[in-house]
Amino acid sequence: MSRQMYYTGYRSADTWAELGLIGDSLSFTDDEVITAVGIGYTKTQVHNRTAMEAALQFTLLNAGQEKMLTRADMLNDHTILAYYIEQGIVHDGWMPTFDEQGVQTGSKRAWVYRADLEPRHINRISSYGQYDMPQVSKTGKYEVKNTDKTKTYYCYDAYEYKMYRFVTADDNAYEGTTVMDFMSTRRDLIHNANVKAVLSCISRVLSRLIQGGRVIKEGSGRGRTFRWDNWSWVDGIRQQKTVSNTKARKLGDVVNGWEYVVKDTTEHYGVQIHTYQWLAVNRDNLKFYGVHKNPSRSKHDQDRDWAYAIQHNYEHYKSDFIYAYNYEDIAREVDAYNTYFESLTVDAPPVFGREHQVRLSLNGVTGEQGTVEPREISLPRAYVQSQLWNFRLPQDAVVEEIPSPEEMIQRIATQRTDMVREYIRSVGMKMKRIPSERVFAEGGERQ
Repeated sequence: MSRQMYYTGYRSADTWAELGLIGDSLSFTDDEVITAVGIGYTKTQVHNRTAMEAALQFTLLNAGQEKMLTRADMLNDHTILAYYIEQGIVHDGWMPTFDEQGVQTGSKRAWVYRADLEPRHINRISSYGQYDMPQVSKTGKYEVKNTDKTKTYYCYDAYEYKMYRFVTADDNAYEGTTVMDFMSTRRDLIHNANVKAVLSCISRVLSRLIQGGRVIKEGSGRGRTFRWDNWSWVDGIRQQKTVSNTKARKLGDVVNGWEYVVKDTTEHYGVQIHTYQWLAVNRDNLKFYGVHKNPSRSKHDQDRDWAYAIQHNYEHYKSDFIYAYNYEDIAREVDAYNTYFESLTVDAPPVFGREHQVRLSLNGVTGEQGTVEPREISLPRAYVQSQLWNFRLPQDAVVEEIPSPEEMIQRIATQRTDMVREYIRSVGMKMKRIPSERVFAEGGERQ
């Protein structure tokens, strides 16, 4: 199994932001949504990428939606600082520490560089187990390109010896010069930068970004320009946020028994986008009741009887709920079921085919008698189970013209199911279930 690999020059987007390669605001806008989402998405794109990739993508974002940049337009503080890191001049290493008498007491990890600007890091593939490790060791060891043909290793894939690409340098990374702290001397680096070298580095990394589909190029030669590639996505989030803020009602409004509440919340880089709905104010107390049938024997017998019933296609375990809108009505149904089931046994033919299945009802048992020896089957008992009405209206519903939740329940209880469904559809209501077999409160027949 191959090891997971990474490049030693990769770091998190937060690290590049701390080093000054990614800003915390955009020069072309003060829109908080565009700023938060644009910078947030840019950080996602450059997470665990190189320094110059981070600086260039922020530079293109910071230019604005309509601006096309040339290579020279991208020369700024962010890309200049990124150049020093990309070239290995500034690296993750060690800064000496001193006591009050000026005697060195040790070293601390920091982003540093040599005063003579000699590179001390090469961006190379390494084991992922060494992720985010210093690019120079605490003892001053660092990697260089190997030019000695005698330094080889045996490659089992190629069955031959190959020359190492990188080897550990023999000298100390900081010997013979002063070690400078990057964070406190950034302005000096920007002022003294070799502009031609920075532009060359920008060109090289731009080619990598274009090949990766993260930057769009237009034109060719000296006239080529570049732009960021995700403006449509950022603008879409901004429009969603605008709609979210433009609520039809005030949050918490109560009208005709309905309350205006948050339905869902999505978050994009700290920007929260809400959708809304109307719920019944008294929603925790609006209940309906149903008869649920359950086998009455031990678990072993239940499992046996379930398997037997399924094998022979019997339906006496497959009863729908019978609904009512107050407990007293449904309790009468439960008493009738239990009284009937306690004394009943069924001579059930264990024969395949729906024409031989046994059906249970309040009126008795129906079904053809088979020719196989009868067998006693466990019958289910009934008990009451309550459920909450799940009334939900869309946020643009005109609740002044819609019945209250209590009136809605009364309408459902007294009208045909198809009429109820049509009405619910017409007002845009969302419900998980509409009781289809009901016991009316006034004692009418079931539908």
